[in-house]
Amino acid sequence: MNDVTLAARAAVRSWKPLTMPGVAIALLREYDGERTLLLRMDPGAQFPRHAHPGGEQLLVVSGDVEIAGRTLAADDYLYTAPGDVHAVTSRDGCVLFITVPSPIEVLADAGNGTASVSEP
Repeated sequence: MNDVTLAARAAVRSWKPLTMPGVAIALLREYDGERTLLLRMDPGAQFPRHAHPGGEQLLVVSGDVEIAGRTLAADDYLYTAPGDVHAVTSRDGCVLFITVPSPIEVLADAGNGTASVSEP
C-alpha cells in the first residue's frame, strides 16, 4: 500500500486466517515495513510466543486477552517495548487493533530457533 489517506471500511474488510486455529488478521495499512491491523481470536485461541524487534502498540477493541500475565479487556492499551517476548491467549475471544513497526518473530519450540514472519 502507498502512504496515502485511507479508509478501511468494515463492510468490505477481508479477514485472512493464520496458521494458528481460530486466529485471523485484517490488514488495514502497510507502509515502509510498518503494519496496522486487526487481529481476531476465537474463544480459546492462542498465538504462540513471539518477539517484537520493533515493539508493538495494541488496543483491545472487544473481548478479553491475556498477554505476558496481564489480562486486558475492551479499551485497554498495551505497549510492548522493542525486543520483548510474549504469547497471547483469549478465553472468550477478542478483536485487537495492533501497530507494529517491523515484522514479529514467532519463536519455535525450545532449541529450534526463530522464524521471522510477515504476519501480523
